[in-house]
Amino acid sequence: MPSQKLVNALPVDIFRILAGLLCLLYFVTLGLDAKDFSASTGLINHKLSYELFRFTQLGLFHGTLPAYFFYIVYGAASLFCIPIIIGYWTRTFAFLAFLIAVSAYRWNFLVIYVDDVVMHLLLFWLMLLPLGKTLKLFDRFVQSHQPALNTGPVLVGTFELHAFLYNICLIYWIAGFSKLTSPLWQEGTALYVVLKLPIARFPAMWNLDQLLVLRWLNHVALLTEITIPFFLMQTRSLVLKVLGGAMQIVFHLGIIVTIGIPFANLALVGSVVLFFSQEFTERWSQTTEHTLHDVVRSPRPVVRLKQIFICLYLFAITLTGFYEVKSLQVAAKFGYVVLWTMGLAQNYHLFNWIDSRNYTVKNDITTIDADGRSATIPGELFFPSSIRHTLLQMNLYGFTWLPVTADRWHAMRPQLICDILWRYAERYCRTQRDTQSLTVLSLVRRLRGRSSDAMPMRHMPLCTFWCAHARVTALKSRYDPSAQTQGPFFCDRTQETRQ
Repeated sequence: MPSQKLVNALPVDIFRILAGLLCLLYFVTLGLDAKDFSASTGLINHKLSYELFRFTQLGLFHGTLPAYFFYIVYGAASLFCIPIIIGYWTRTFAFLAFLIAVSAYRWNFLVIYVDDVVMHLLLFWLMLLPLGKTLKLFDRFVQSHQPALNTGPVLVGTFELHAFLYNICLIYWIAGFSKLTSPLWQEGTALYVVLKLPIARFPAMWNLDQLLVLRWLNHVALLTEITIPFFLMQTRSLVLKVLGGAMQIVFHLGIIVTIGIPFANLALVGSVVLFFSQEFTERWSQTTEHTLHDVVRSPRPVVRLKQIFICLYLFAITLTGFYEVKSLQVAAKFGYVVLWTMGLAQNYHLFNWIDSRNYTVKNDITTIDADGRSATIPGELFFPSSIRHTLLQMNLYGFTWLPVTADRWHAMRPQLICDILWRYAERYCRTQRDTQSLTVLSLVRRLRGRSSDAMPMRHMPLCTFWCAHARVTALKSRYDPSAQTQGPFFCDRTQETRQ
């Protein structure tokens, strides 16, 4: 046997299949959202987004692109996931899918969120992990008909595997320890605030009467997030490791049920297979025999180059974890730059921003028909409530966590807000086909734990617009995004004057 530590390839390829299925479903959802977000006629002005975030311009998508273009591209990406699932040319097709995933999040950077972050990271690691050695669809078919071709267990090296598991641990550590800087997480009210956010599944379900239980769950969730990696990395106690796996599964299923974000959480749950790969190898070796020819090897220069690349990546991603430390912010920014040049947008500071970027919102839309009669319609008809829609709407209320300088943000925010309102008005007129005027009023309240429900609603009259023949004919807004008050018309558009 070689001196290099080896593990059975079977758990790695089980993870390959799970990751491939997740990526396939992810690209399907991108295709379903293409009309609203990716298409140039959708809700995002991609030219304006590229001007605001100039570093996102390196990608495959440029110019004016219709929805059917993205149906084709995201459909192709979904097809690229099938060879990954069945185990053929996994690195090649993972690379092709990675290019599309990177271009997609840069094209739609205004609505990037955790699912995008983790899914293109998953494709990145599918290019590096030793995949496709077992559980290959057609190989299994041949072996079932020719038993003489069956071999013993296939073994692979552990360097890439351990590097990937370290990356997974970093997600928990950075997300967990960065929350310790948040007063809301410290006092135990952050979980309540998170569950009341518009991105949560059931924000109306939670109230202050449940705060005592939620305060306890707040501390449990924070402690669980930090300790999961320590349990999963156990090498001496299988009981503690199994406990860590159970904690990981329950933790992420809880997030999926209460908040959503399914792809990122299911990907992290799937990684539990790899954390137990050594135990699987040891158990398998007790019942089977393997020989030297069962070990999968790559040319040594290729292996060295890949290991150097992985070490560079892990160094950069580790640096980003120190972004909250002022003395290390320059090093952290260097880490982000290195990652960006690799095609990666990774930020694991999750929900540590909850103190400054939390709110609940209720949208009231008043319609006035040709006869002057007014009526109120559900706000969801104008502002849908999916995560991407909510992230785009956050810009209307003065919230953002995207990397942009304050001066540039304040200079371009009025234009951005005006454009978002116009495109939502276009979407409404196109889908509802009303011939009337509509006024959009948002009632926004900040959340601050125990006193949140007592804080007054802030009335934000966003805009008034007119529909005719399934098109928006004009839109006016006196909402000043800087002062958050009424002011002169900062947004006054018609079909003739729109940019």
